[in-house]
Amino acid sequence: MKNVWKDLVKIDVGDKIEKKGRFSYLSWSWAWQEVKERYPDATFKVHEDVVYPDNTVEVRVSVTIEGLTHMMWLPVMNNQNKAIQNPNARDISDARMRCWVKAIALHGLGLYIYAGEGVPQADHQEQPQMAPTPPPATAPPPAQDNGSEQFTNDRIQEIQSIQKLEELGQWEEYFSSGLDRLNEERPDLYAKIEHEFNKRKAML
Repeated sequence: MKNVWKDLVKIDVGDKIEKKGRFSYLSWSWAWQEVKERYPDATFKVHEDVVYPDNTVEVRVSVTIEGLTHMMWLPVMNNQNKAIQNPNARDISDARMRCWVKAIALHGLGLYIYAGEGVPQADHQEQPQMAPTPPPATAPPPAQDNGSEQFTNDRIQEIQSIQKLEELGQWEEYFSSGLDRLNEERPDLYAKIEHEFNKRKAML
C-alpha cells in the first residue's frame, strides 16, 4: 500500500486557493483531480444531511483512498462563516463541496491550510492522526497573521456544530498540534477556542 499521507501532504496547493469574500477555499475540482491521478480507485460518499432544531443544516462527506476512509462534517454557512437557517439547494451544494475538500485534506492534501501553515512542511510523521504542525523556532509577531484568524474561525464553527461528546474528544485529538502552535503564537485566539470548547463540552 502506498503511503498516501506522505504523498499528498507535501503538495503545495497555494496557487489553487480560491477567494470568496475574505475567506479562502481550495478548488475542489483540482483537489479531486490530484487525488485521482495518483489513486484512481479513490472514492467519496455524500452522507445524509443533519437538520438541527433551529433549521440549520450540517453536511457530511467521506473520502476513501487506498482503503482508508476519513469523514468530515460542516455546517451550511454564509460568507461570514455563520450557520444559516433553511439553506437552499445551492447553499447545501456549496457546503458539500467545501466539506469534500476538507475530507480530502484529512488524507494530507492541503491540510496545512487548516492548520494555519503558510506552506507545506518538508518532513512529516507517517500517517499521523492530527495536523502535523510543530511550532517554529521563532514565532512571528501577532501583527503578521499567518492564517491564525481563519484557523480560529473554522475551529470555533466546528466546535459549535458538534453534537456528541465523543466527537468533541475526537476533534480535540485531531487538532491538538495545531492548537498547541496557536497557543504559542496567538494565545488570545487560543483562548477564544478554549472558551468555546469548554462551553460546548458543558452543554454535551
